[in-house]
Amino acid sequence: MSMKKPSGDKNIRRIVHNCLKVPNISLKKGKKHHFITNGVVKVPIPSTPSDSNSYKQFKRDIVKIFKLKKY
Repeated sequence: MSMKKPSGDKNIRRIVHNCLKVPNISLKKGKKHHFITNGVVKVPIPSTPSDSNSYKQFKRDIVKIFKLKKY
């Protein structure tokens, strides 16, 4: 898959990389953001996080929506 980086933040990219190891989760490209999806629910990936809490919020959303314990 030759896509550009889904985020400018290395911590968010690490979460995305680890989430993609789960069989039913995939990465989709949108017009402005990439999305992590399981076919039903889409979670947008913050591409240029200017907020210091964006990593924590993204991590919380992934755990809450996809019910992942370790990524």
